[in-house]
Amino acid sequence: MGELYYPTLDLFIYDLKAPLNSSPEEVVNNRQKFIAKLPPDHQFNDEEQNEEYYWGKKTELSPKTPSLESLKFYPVRIHDVYGLRIDCSIDNLTEPQAIDKALPQLYQEIQSQAKIDQLTFGKTWLVSGWLAADEHQTPEESAQKIAKDCYQFLDPKDNWEQNLFGQGHFLNGYIFQFGKPIGNTDEQIIILLLPNRQMAEKAANFYKDWMLLFCLYHKISWVYRQSRQIKKSLTNHYQKIDNYADIIKDPNIENPNATKSLDMIREILNQYSRDLLNLSFQKQTITINLLNYQSSVQEIKDKAGNESDLSFLDEFNILVEKKYLIQIDKDIEIMQLGLKLLETNLNAIRSRIELEKSERDRNFQNIVTIVGSGTAIAAYLDFKGEKCQAIFKSSKKAEATKSTINSQNQAQDYPDFCNNFWIGSFLVPISFLIILGSIGFALKKTIQKIN
Repeated sequence: MGELYYPTLDLFIYDLKAPLNSSPEEVVNNRQKFIAKLPPDHQFNDEEQNEEYYWGKKTELSPKTPSLESLKFYPVRIHDVYGLRIDCSIDNLTEPQAIDKALPQLYQEIQSQAKIDQLTFGKTWLVSGWLAADEHQTPEESAQKIAKDCYQFLDPKDNWEQNLFGQGHFLNGYIFQFGKPIGNTDEQIIILLLPNRQMAEKAANFYKDWMLLFCLYHKISWVYRQSRQIKKSLTNHYQKIDNYADIIKDPNIENPNATKSLDMIREILNQYSRDLLNLSFQKQTITINLLNYQSSVQEIKDKAGNESDLSFLDEFNILVEKKYLIQIDKDIEIMQLGLKLLETNLNAIRSRIELEKSERDRNFQNIVTIVGSGTAIAAYLDFKGEKCQAIFKSSKKAEATKSTINSQNQAQDYPDFCNNFWIGSFLVPISFLIILGSIGFALKKTIQKIN
C-alpha cells in the first residue's frame, strides 16, 4: 500500500427538503430528519432564511480514536436540498501515513459517529492528501496506485478501472472520479492527491465549491432515476387500460361490468396524464440543474487556474445532454402518442356503450308503450256499452224535460247499436283510440321537423 501525508476523508450527503407536491408536514419532517444527522449542539436554523445558499456553522465531535482529529460537521441548504459535509483527518502533518491503516480509521470514525444510515438521494466520498516521495515510481504512477488502493477499500466489490468515470489534474496534483454506471446509483468517490502541503492548503478553499458541484451532480442523477420510475409507471398504466379495454370489447360482457371497467379506465387515464406532466417536469428540473452544474464547473476551473485540468468534469454535461434529456424527450413523445391513442379508444368505447344503452332504452320504451297501450285498451273496453252511450250522449244537445219523462225516453239519447257488444263495447272504443293516436303521432312528427 502507498503512503499519503495528512490523509483526510470527507463525506458529502444530501437530503431533499421539499420534493414535488410535498405537504408542509412533509417539509417539516424532512428538516427534522436532516437535523437528526447533526450533533446535539449544532447551530443550524434555516427556517427564516430566504437565501439561495444558507451555510450553517461548523460543529465538532471528539474522536473515538486518539490518532484522529475532531469529527467536523458542515451543514448547508442549497435551494431545496440539505447538504452536509462530514470531515475527518489523521492528526499528523509531518509524517506520511499508510493508506491501508489510515483510511480504515477515518472511515470507521465517520460510520460510528455520523448518522448517515437514513435515506439520502446522493453521497460523495472525497479522499485527499499530498503525495509522499517515492524513488521507484513517478508521481503519476504513485497517484494511480494510491487512487486504486483508496477506491478498492471504499468499494471493494467493484472493478476500479470499469468505474473510473474521469481523471485530470488539480493544483498540479491528480484528481480521480469513480462512480457506478451513471443514473443507477446515488454514490460517487473522488480522490484528490496534491503534490505538496502548500497545494493541499490551497485545495481546502474549494470545499464549498465541491459541496455545490456534488449537490447538482447528485440531483441531476436522482431526477433522471425518478424519470425512469415515472416511465415505468406510465407503461403500467397503459397496460392496465389496454386490459380493461379488452374486457369491454368482449361481446359477452354484461353492461354493469363494462361500465365499471370504463370508470376504471377514466381513473387510470387521469393518473397517466399526471405522470406524463410529471415526466415533463423532471426534464425541466434536469435542464435547470445542468445549467447550474456547468456554471459551477466553470467557476471551479477559473478558481483553480492554469495549475489544473478539469475537462473530465464536462463529460457529465455530455452524458446529460446526449442521453438523459434525449431519452426523456423520446419518452414524452411516445407517451403523448400513447395518450392520444388511449383517448381515441376510450371515446370509441364510450360511444359504443352509449349506443347500446340508447338501444336498450328504446326497447324498454317500446315495451312500456305496448304495455301502456294494452292497459289503455283494456281500460277503455267495456262490456255494457257505457262508453259508447257516453260518447253519443255528449254529441247531442240534451233538452230539459220535466220530471214526468220516464226512463225509456232517456234511453233514446244514444243509438241502439251501443247496446250491441261488438259495436258498443269493442269497435267504438278502439276507433276512438286510433283517432287519438293518429293525432298524437302527427303532432310528434310536426315537432320533430320544427326542431
